[in-house]
Amino acid sequence: MNDNRADRPVRRETGLLLFLAAALILAVLHPDLYTGLIERLVAVFPGLAA
Repeated sequence: MNDNRADRPVRRETGLLLFLAAALILAVLHPDLYTGLIERLVAVFPGLAA
């Protein structure tokens, strides 16, 4: 069998999509946790609020 998928490196976009999907699921299932996380991120990185 010639499986070319094994030769291809995993793209960085795949990890980003998985991260965004996890964030969306967290926002839907636990909005209070998600809000607290966003507040902490904005406190650490004030530029995100702009």
